[in-house]
Amino acid sequence: MPAEHTEEQSTGIVVNGRLLFIVFFVLIHLMIASQVYWLSKDILLGDGSSSEMTIPLRYPTMRIPPTPIALQHQAQGRLCADFAQIYFPSQQVKALKDAYAIETTIDPWNRPSRYPPLIHFISAYTLCLLPYGQASFVHLAVQAILFIGSFIFVFFVLKITRYLLPALLLLDISLFLTPVGLSFFERGQFTLYVGLCYLWLMLALVTGKWRYVVVSALFGFVKWTAFPFAFVACAVSLLTARNIPELKQRGMISVLFFISILLMLLMLPNCAVSFLQGLFKQEAELTLMAMGNALVRIVPLYVVKSVPLVLMAIGFSNRFSGRQFPYLSPFFAGAATILVTYPTFAFDYSVPYLTAFIPFIIYWAALPGIDYITGWSTQILFYGFLLLASFAYFIFDGSETAVIMTYLIVGMVLMGVPFAVKLRPPILENSLLG
Repeated sequence: MPAEHTEEQSTGIVVNGRLLFIVFFVLIHLMIASQVYWLSKDILLGDGSSSEMTIPLRYPTMRIPPTPIALQHQAQGRLCADFAQIYFPSQQVKALKDAYAIETTIDPWNRPSRYPPLIHFISAYTLCLLPYGQASFVHLAVQAILFIGSFIFVFFVLKITRYLLPALLLLDISLFLTPVGLSFFERGQFTLYVGLCYLWLMLALVTGKWRYVVVSALFGFVKWTAFPFAFVACAVSLLTARNIPELKQRGMISVLFFISILLMLLMLPNCAVSFLQGLFKQEAELTLMAMGNALVRIVPLYVVKSVPLVLMAIGFSNRFSGRQFPYLSPFFAGAATILVTYPTFAFDYSVPYLTAFIPFIIYWAALPGIDYITGWSTQILFYGFLLLASFAYFIFDGSETAVIMTYLIVGMVLMGVPFAVKLRPPILENSLLG
């Protein structure tokens, strides 16, 4: 009887715990619905509704000025200022080269586009057929749906669906209940395409299935901020291959990624030249004007530009442990965290793309040989960082140097986790996904 009574008590605790979680999950999403409603209304109508949100934005709202082309497309006073770099130049699809020069662009702030010509071409015949407010809303809704859908898909592929609801809760809080996540939507940014690139690239490397890397390249092509990490991830995967078959498999994945990018770029070769020239010009001229959480603000330029190579060297040192790729997941989460500070213009609304590593940290913690304490402490560190970084500007009283240092410290700790974990040799030879 005592044993049965104890078992009944344990079952009751589990049931009550699940009920509490469901209640909390619903309450959080009711709060999210409120934030989404006010921000969406402002995006569509430009009526200032975002001021009704209870969560403050990381940056002040930035609205489209009443230029002639803005008036033509009902864009005046609307949010999603960064989407304007795609929307307005794409209205002149036959003169896409003009989008890449400050003298000829029709962006309301005269910002040359830093998006590939193919993206402008596709937008010209899809989103840009809508008025600006509606186009902005669809642009953001598509990103969110693609990211959340892909996020769920990864949990099924990795067979960790038992953790899906808590992970979705963390993801939704990061996107919709933090100053950084809401500012991503307010600016109409393309951040989640970077996250999608990371999500599918990691899935390709963890499972060894090349088809996933083509999807990763498609998303990464939208916003080239994804490429430094993609370069590091592909290089480290090759450098840590344990045998020839593994090297060939990972080599195929890496080659497919970059060939896919090249093929998309060559679809509009003349405009591609102007696009690439603009990128190089930006790096050459704007280094002294670094903004936000850019590492170059506190570290010499030559050091910043060597960061991907340093990360590759650290990753290569894992080669001698003989670990399978999934055991290196914390290293890649740490590398991506540090690379948030790599661009010349590095803003806080880049943080949401780090949520792409949530399923891989969960999967890593459940691997054979990862002890309970190490697994949970690493998860708490990473999840806590996602929330801290989302409020960091307010926590550190506006000190961007403190924010940059937080990224660096957390990133280095995460990269060091695989070195601290000791695994038994037999475990290293087991197939993880069957």
